[in-house]
Amino acid sequence: MSQSSKKELLRYDQRVVAAKSIEKVVAGQHASISEIAARIRHLAEAPLTVVVLGEFSAGKSSFLNRLLAADALPMAILPKTATLTRLVHAGQGEVGRVEIDRRGALCIETEVISHQDFSELQRAAKVHDITVAQDLGRIREVRVFLDEPLLTKLQLVDTPGFNHDQAMDDRTLGILDSADIVLWITDAVQPAKQTEFEKLRLLKARGKRIWLIVNKADVNVVDGTAWEESRRSLEAYFSEIGFLEFFESKTVELISCRETGEFWDGKFEQAKARLGNEIFNQDATWSHRLISDEWERLKQTLED
Repeated sequence: MSQSSKKELLRYDQRVVAAKSIEKVVAGQHASISEIAARIRHLAEAPLTVVVLGEFSAGKSSFLNRLLAADALPMAILPKTATLTRLVHAGQGEVGRVEIDRRGALCIETEVISHQDFSELQRAAKVHDITVAQDLGRIREVRVFLDEPLLTKLQLVDTPGFNHDQAMDDRTLGILDSADIVLWITDAVQPAKQTEFEKLRLLKARGKRIWLIVNKADVNVVDGTAWEESRRSLEAYFSEIGFLEFFESKTVELISCRETGEFWDGKFEQAKARLGNEIFNQDATWSHRLISDEWERLKQTLED
């Protein structure tokens, strides 16, 4: 469904209308009520925000590049660079545009560059240039504009990842309030670590809807038989330790973002198709469900 169709469909939803009225009445007097009402309006009017989370170096950027079949994201600017990257649909004349928000002396300053210059920034960072590293440390968010139909229905957000340093954890946690749906990437070599449990409990406590993707499966898998054995083994293990309880789907998506060829391309396309059926092509349905979640939270907050 197109974004305009979704907006028209939800325009007269009673919960959306009531939330807008409540938002006007409280007008900043009650922060929590204003925040929930604004969330309901966002869900009715804006593309869903799908945030890709997981531990540092789990393959989040590689997954998004593979999903969009584009070299949209740098996959390793610097380990200590805590930058959020938002992929948004490009309007007329915006294809190839990149906006970089930097922390200035008094405010956030936005620079507009080309995707080619963005790639050059990535290459400069990899040689550990001190000046470039200091500049990267000031970056708060990057927005990459792409001519991708999927982005008309949702925005995709790449995150620095957890469990590397506190700055990266803090920046990643800062996106959670605006996350509508979460894709959690775990590493097939060391999946379901205790540190992942800690962050997933936090996500569930905030009412987030989460899907699991297991990346880097090529390390232990060489053919279809080994892939199926690995998938079944992981599903049994995840179920036994309670890892699957965090996720909407109990099916393990076992992929490799770095390996190509007929086998791994096929597995990625299968996972992409399932995500399309459950999330990407169901944006209006999920907007309805998430509005219902927020409406219940708003009623409870008003009662309290």
